[in-house]
Amino acid sequence: MKSRERLLNIAMGRPVDRVPFFDWLGAWPETFERWKTEGMCENPFGVFDAGYINLSDGQGFRQGLFPYFDYELIGETENTFISRNIFGATQQSMKNGNTIPHFIDWPVKSRSDWNNLCETRFHWSEERMPKVKDLKLFADKINNGEQLPYMGAHPYGIFGTVRELVGVENFMVMLYDESDLIYDMMESMTTLWLKLFERIVPYFDILGLHMWEDMSGTFGSLISPDMFRQFMMPQYKRISAFCKSRGIELFSVDTDGDISQLVPLFMESGVNVIMPFECVGKMTVADYISEYPELCIMGGVNKRCFEEDVNDKDTMDKELKRIEKTLELGGRYVPHMDHAVHPTVSYKNFLYYTECMKDIIFS
Repeated sequence: MKSRERLLNIAMGRPVDRVPFFDWLGAWPETFERWKTEGMCENPFGVFDAGYINLSDGQGFRQGLFPYFDYELIGETENTFISRNIFGATQQSMKNGNTIPHFIDWPVKSRSDWNNLCETRFHWSEERMPKVKDLKLFADKINNGEQLPYMGAHPYGIFGTVRELVGVENFMVMLYDESDLIYDMMESMTTLWLKLFERIVPYFDILGLHMWEDMSGTFGSLISPDMFRQFMMPQYKRISAFCKSRGIELFSVDTDGDISQLVPLFMESGVNVIMPFECVGKMTVADYISEYPELCIMGGVNKRCFEEDVNDKDTMDKELKRIEKTLELGGRYVPHMDHAVHPTVSYKNFLYYTECMKDIIFS
């Protein structure tokens, strides 16, 4: 059974020859730099089944701001850079690159800011398509390759992209004070994305469509179920209807933390895959498999258990045993790290993880 069929089958509850030996998120660039100093000669992710290839903001397609903002270095201290990133946000970043930036300012603060962005960087243009002479030939090369064509990735989601443009605290206030603007942003982005997806689908053998949201944390969702239904669900249902009409079976979402409030809402909206499942909150992968048998869970391996400076081999073995027992339950589960591998994970520990996971899956 090939990677595509295996992944689709387990996600849709159909028979498989084995669980996919899969990784979705890879590792931070700084992780690879560390591993090179620890003896890495070849990419350790090469041992996994074929992974996905993102079409929506790669391979010449442009899903988001087009053109991007120019990167601008605004200032620096001994340990940090202050810059404007390509999405127009001002951020403070550590020079060692090992942390998420601290955001200072965002490109959309008002209706006029959004209107200007729509006119200059968030409108449809044929230039959002790849600059190739023969799109069919280009697509055939990808369709016949090892990787699995997918649409959607960070930072594109109904909640996620708005958050990136206005800032999370501002977003929470604007849901009340400027609700029409927030709804318009979500609706306009969805319309643009569907137009791009419509152009992609005739050429590519699409495995699935993905939304990046990051709209929850340790204590649950950042917005209420009522707000989800009011603002997000209409757009999700448009995208879900598109997937169904084009024979795209997987519709996945990435959101961190405790997702117990959000899962039933996402499923009602047409989502059938949560990826990556982060090991936070009261419910485990096993709980979700039991409560939502038609939902596919990808991820669920706690990356923190493999951090060299925090945990030992017993901790790693305990986490691997937990995953093995979860797999014994059956269900629509594809285990892999619950995020991109952080630089705190040593090369030795990651090799141990891959060898043990391989033994678990292939046995």
